[in-house]
Amino acid sequence: MKGGCAVRFDGLSERARDGLVAAGWSEDRTFEIPEEYVSLCAQVGYADIPWDVGQFIRSLNGLELVHPHFSMKDTEISTIFDSVATLSDMSWTVLRNEYEPAAEDGPLYPFGQTPYGLYFMASTRQRVYGGYSPYLGLFGLDFVDYLNRLYDDRVPETIKR
Repeated sequence: MKGGCAVRFDGLSERARDGLVAAGWSEDRTFEIPEEYVSLCAQVGYADIPWDVGQFIRSLNGLELVHPHFSMKDTEISTIFDSVATLSDMSWTVLRNEYEPAAEDGPLYPFGQTPYGLYFMASTRQRVYGGYSPYLGLFGLDFVDYLNRLYDDRVPETIKR
């Protein structure tokens, strides 16, 4: 996937924007989706990465965001946006046989993870899910909601325990 423009993320909270900027993000930041990611996706039948999912990955790939832990609010955790490492680390069997059926949201494209193995995946409808087998949660109704949720006090919606 070549070229493309950066994602503006209109509607980011001040806390989320500050966290992104501290990690090195800017509105004109964009990178190519690694060919290895495209190749790995193709190997499991995801030949075409949706345009908006690709733009999201391009805008954040390579960043590490430090934000409040999802359930321990006085603790910080990081989310690492490394699409190739995430895709290589996670089980495609779990993705296809557990997460996708539970989400009922079409193919899920892994893009990031926490150090303790919570994997983040984007759907073709821009919803963001987090999975740590057997758990699956809805972390954002769209990409901006997901980024805002990393920095605010909303707990993800549990889809599967």
